[in-house]
Amino acid sequence: MWCFSPDGKKFTILKYPAHGLYLVDLEKEKSFEIFSPDKVEFADVGWNPNGSEFVVSTNTEKSVGIVTRINVESQKKVVDYISISEKISEPQFLHDGDTYIFRLGKKIIGFDLITRSLLDTISEGVEENAKVFVDNTSKKIYVVESSEIQELQVSNHTENTIYSTTNKIIPYKSTISPDKNQLILFQGNGDVLKINLLDSVDRSLIGNNMIRHIEWVNDNKNLIFRDSTYNLENLINDLWMVTKEGGHGGKINIKVPYDYQANGYSLSPLNQLLYMDTNNKIYLQNISIN
Repeated sequence: MWCFSPDGKKFTILKYPAHGLYLVDLEKEKSFEIFSPDKVEFADVGWNPNGSEFVVSTNTEKSVGIVTRINVESQKKVVDYISISEKISEPQFLHDGDTYIFRLGKKIIGFDLITRSLLDTISEGVEENAKVFVDNTSKKIYVVESSEIQELQVSNHTENTIYSTTNKIIPYKSTISPDKNQLILFQGNGDVLKINLLDSVDRSLIGNNMIRHIEWVNDNKNLIFRDSTYNLENLINDLWMVTKEGGHGGKINIKVPYDYQANGYSLSPLNQLLYMDTNNKIYLQNISIN
């Protein structure tokens, strides 16, 4: 729904229910229309590590996939790649800022900005609903699928299964820590697990079928999530915290509307909470977690 720039001072938002993609500059307090509602209904966004541009993948009803780069200052668009037969999703820059990867059907493939050409396929046979994470420090890619986690080496394209389970994983709900060393997994039975990607050890955090969305705090130790109960009269949830020891660590004193159409909130790299009310108004609030 929204995606913050590396410095946390800008973000993109895919508006609901009218759709359309917008860039919001928090310092200038301005928003810019990137794609009008008639041009895009769903989009994935990835930011260049230097914050100068972001890449957007969109798909039409006729399954035409398009990857477009947008300059932050000028909003100038450059179309890098068009697929007439396969869906494109999850574009993400690599550490050098000159290359990004994206999902092309069941493949993970790279694009070189210097030569303006596709690179060799990094992985094939990726599940349609898999979730992809990039760790630019170790130059690895993690692919979360319905029963396992794959670790891909960007340099030599080797694959290694680092975690597997007999309980179904819900990939799109998974989220990675800021240091890219820990992964939160939602399972079909309602359990939420924390996976240490360095040693593949898992630990159960929460067992609750109503929790839909978890955000990492930038200390790499705490998580925030919405409570599973809500007031049917005004559809409002409280935010709770999970500490590194597990269990509820306390309530964050902000009310976030319960919204079945969107995540409802996001935490910026500056630990500012971005959230939306029932009238689709957006708010930004500093939070403090001890």
